Amino acid sequence: MYKCKYFEPHELVDSTVYNSYSDKNMIYNLFDENALRILDMIREWSGVGLTVNNWHWGGRRLKSGF
Repeated sequence: MYKCKYFEPHELVDSTVYNSYSDKNMIYNLFDENALRILDMIREWSGVGLTVNNWHWGGRRLKSGF
């Protein structure tokens, strides 16, 4: 299992999926490992924060990752 360096599980899925997992790190298993690595590589290359989902902070992006 690849665990993202720059993205927390709640940034990758909606609240329903997030709340259905007691072990939040297991959410990473829903995604292709290469896709997660590339997401981290893009973040590292750009040098700036990237927003996938922001519902956790009250934002409007709910399902951009999944």
